[in-house]
Amino acid sequence: MTESLTISIAPPEHPGMDYVFLREEGIKFIEKLASSRWTDYNAHDPGITILEALCYAITDLSYRLSFEMEDLLAYPAGESHPPLFLTARESLTINPLTINDYRKLLIDSDGIKNAWLEPIDTPQPDLYYDANNAKLTFSSLDLAEPVRLRGLYRVLLEQEPGYQKGNLERVARTKLNQHRNLCEDFAEIRVLDFEEITVKAEIEIAEDANPQVLMAQIHEALARNISPSLPFLSLHQMRDLAEPHQRCDRGKSIEEIFSGPILQHGFIDDEQLQQFDRKTEIHTSDLIHVILDIPGVKAVKQIAIASSQSPEQEWALDLDPQLTPRLKSMQGMVEAGDIQFYKGKIVCDLDLTQIEGARHFEPSSDLLPPQDFPIPTGDYRELSEYESIQNEFPLTYGIGEIGLPASASAERKAQAKQLQGYLMVFDQLLANYFAQLDRVKDLFSLDTAQIQTYFTQSIAHFPGGAAILQEAYTQHLESQQESVSVALERKYRFLEHLIAQYGERFTDYSLLFPNSELSEKVLQCQGDFARDYRQVSSARDRAFNYTLNPNQIENFQNVSGLKRRIARLLGIEPTRQFLASSDTEGFYLIEHLLLRPHQAHSPDASPDFLSFAHSITEFRASESPGYVTCISRNHGLQPHERVNIFYSTHYSGTYSIANTAIDTFDILHEFVAEDTGEWVRSEQFPDPFSFQISVIFPDWLTRFQSENFKQLIYETLIAETPAHITLHFHWRDREKMREFETIYALWLQSLSGHAIDSAEADASTTRLINLLELGSSEIPAFPALIGYMVIGENFVVN
Repeated sequence: MTESLTISIAPPEHPGMDYVFLREEGIKFIEKLASSRWTDYNAHDPGITILEALCYAITDLSYRLSFEMEDLLAYPAGESHPPLFLTARESLTINPLTINDYRKLLIDSDGIKNAWLEPIDTPQPDLYYDANNAKLTFSSLDLAEPVRLRGLYRVLLEQEPGYQKGNLERVARTKLNQHRNLCEDFAEIRVLDFEEITVKAEIEIAEDANPQVLMAQIHEALARNISPSLPFLSLHQMRDLAEPHQRCDRGKSIEEIFSGPILQHGFIDDEQLQQFDRKTEIHTSDLIHVILDIPGVKAVKQIAIASSQSPEQEWALDLDPQLTPRLKSMQGMVEAGDIQFYKGKIVCDLDLTQIEGARHFEPSSDLLPPQDFPIPTGDYRELSEYESIQNEFPLTYGIGEIGLPASASAERKAQAKQLQGYLMVFDQLLANYFAQLDRVKDLFSLDTAQIQTYFTQSIAHFPGGAAILQEAYTQHLESQQESVSVALERKYRFLEHLIAQYGERFTDYSLLFPNSELSEKVLQCQGDFARDYRQVSSARDRAFNYTLNPNQIENFQNVSGLKRRIARLLGIEPTRQFLASSDTEGFYLIEHLLLRPHQAHSPDASPDFLSFAHSITEFRASESPGYVTCISRNHGLQPHERVNIFYSTHYSGTYSIANTAIDTFDILHEFVAEDTGEWVRSEQFPDPFSFQISVIFPDWLTRFQSENFKQLIYETLIAETPAHITLHFHWRDREKMREFETIYALWLQSLSGHAIDSAEADASTTRLINLLELGSSEIPAFPALIGYMVIGENFVVN
C-alpha cells in the first residue's frame, strides 16, 4: 500500500520560521507599547499589514539560516577560493614520529618491500671521553670511556626484485631526510643482500591435477610465505575494520586510521606491521601447510630446505640476520628438479614455458581509491538576494514597483513617499542581515587582507530610493558600517575561534607587541599562524633537510618545524634570514647532533676533538683566610658547586667553590704560589650532542631588547620544544652574528655536500662548536625551567 504524503501540522523547529508566532508576538508588543492609541488589530489595519510584511521577510531570512552549513559557506560556481577547512588526511596525520611511522614511510616507496630502523649509540668515528683532562678524543688510550650518543639510527631495507640497491638507498635517504625528527639522524642506510632459499619436495597430486599450474601456484605461495609483502589497505577497508559490528581486534577509529604519516599507496595496519618483521628461521611444517592448502595437492611425501648460507635441513632453517630470505627462482627450481610431482608412482614432467604461462599476476592499477574524506560541497544559494518589503503590499498602497498612477494627487503621492521612507529603515536592516548571511564564509576565512566583519548592501535601487535617498548614500553606508578598532577586535576574535577549533591559542597580542594596540600587524601574524597550521602542528617535531643546497633561494623555506612554529607564535617570518646585515627579526636553531664528527680521524691530526675545560689565568691569595682566589672570566659557577682543577702545579684536585663573583671564585686551599690551570665541573656530562639544541638570537633589535619579550621567547621555546630536548640560548651583537653567519653558511654547505672549498667547509664544524661553546655553555636558570629534563644515561628530572 502506497504511503500518503502529508504536511506536518507541528510548528516549525525555529521560531523565526513560524509566521503565526511572529505575528502574535508583534501584536503583543503593539498592545504593550501603544494600546492607548492603537485598538484595531484586524487584518484591514495598515499597521497590521506592515507587521505581516515584516514577519514574512523574517521567515524568509530564517529559512535561509536553516540551510546546511556547506550551503552557507558555498561560493558561486567557477569562483576560486582557498579551502576553509582541513580534511582528515590533512589535520590528523603527522610527520613520522615512531619507528613504525618511519617503516610505513619507507615501505610506501616503490621498490622497498620492508624496512627496519635500529637505534645505535656508537658514532663513526668512535668518540671517547677523557675524564682526566675533560675532553673528547678519538683515542681510546688512558682509560678513556666511549661516548654513547642518542638519536642515531641504522636503516635496513629489503628490496623488491627488479630494483637497484643504489637507487633504493638514494630514495630512502631522500625520503628520510625530508621527514627527519629533531635531534635524530640516520647514520647508515643499507639494502640487505638476499639469502636464497631452496625448497626440495616430493608432492603427490590428484589424477586430474595439472602439474604445470600447481608448480606455478606452489612457487607463488612459498615465495609469499618466505618473503611476505605487507598489504596496503584502502580507506573503505580501514573503515570496515572500524565498524562496531565487526568482531575484529584491529578495529580502528577515524583518528586511529589517519594517525601517522601521509602515505601514497593507502593505509598500513599497525598490527600487521608489527607482525611484519624479519624472519629468523623457516619451519618445514609451515611450508607443508602452505603446499597442502593448494587444491589438487594430496600429500607432501618429503620436504627439505636449504639456503645459500646453510646446508639442507629437514625441520627448520636458521636465517642470517644480515640478509633477507628470497625463494629460489622458478627457472632455477625447475632446472634443478627441486620439486617433483607424482600421480601415484609416476613422475610428472614439468615444462618451464607452460608454468610461466600458468602464473598468476596481480593486475596493477594507477588509480588509487580515495584516501580522504572530502569536504562537503554545498549549493550556492544567493543568500544576499533581497526584495523590498514594499513589493509585498497591496497595489492600492502605491509603494511597490508599479507605484501610483500619474493621475494621483500630489497629496496621495506625498503619503506614499512618506510610507516608503518609513519602510526603508526596515528594508535596510533586513538587506544588511541578508548580506551578512551571504558573507559568513568571509568571516570564517583566514584572509587578513580584508578586516571587514560587518557587511551591508544598498537599497538605493528600491522603489522610491532615487527620490528619497541622497546620491552618496551607498558610499556613506559602506564607510559607516564599523570603525577600524571594532573591525580589528572582531576579526581577531574570529581568528581566535578558528584556531581554537584545533585546540590552539595564538600568543596574546599585548605580549607579542608590548605597549601597542591591536593592529593589522597582529592580525597578519595571527593569520599566518592559522594558514600555516598544517606545518606548525603536524610537522612541529620535523627537523630541516640538511641535504638540500643552502645557496638556492627556493631552499630558504627549508627550516625545522619547531623553528616555524616558534617563529609564527612570536610574529616572526620563519624563513632563513641574514640577520647581521639587516634589522630583520629572526633566529637560528642548530641541532647539536649534526655537529658530531662524521669523517674518519686522520692519523696525522690531533686526537683531541673537544675540550670542556675552562681556563684559570691566575691563582692568588684570597681575602678570606685559608682560601685561594681563581681568576676565570665569566665562569658562571654558583656557590657550593664542585669543580675539578687540573694542569696546575700546586692546586690540582676537587673543590667546593665559594665567594663567587663574575670573573672569580674561591677554593679551600692554602696559598702556595701564583699558578695557572683549567677547571671543569665535577659532574661534567660527556655528551654535548644528544638531544640538545642551540638557539641564536640578535640582541640589537627593538623587540629583542625588551626583557618582557625575552621572557616570552624563553617561555615559548620551553613550552613548544619536546621535553627530551635541552635548550641553550645565545645572544649575539652584529659583529658576533656576522661571524656566526659566515661559519654557519660554510657548515651548511659542508653538511649538504655542496661545499665549494672542502677544507674550509670541514673546518667550519670545529669553528661552530667553539663559537657555540658546546659542552661548556649552561642553560640559563629561568623560573620556567622547573621540571626541565637533562639527558644522560637515563632521563633525570631536575
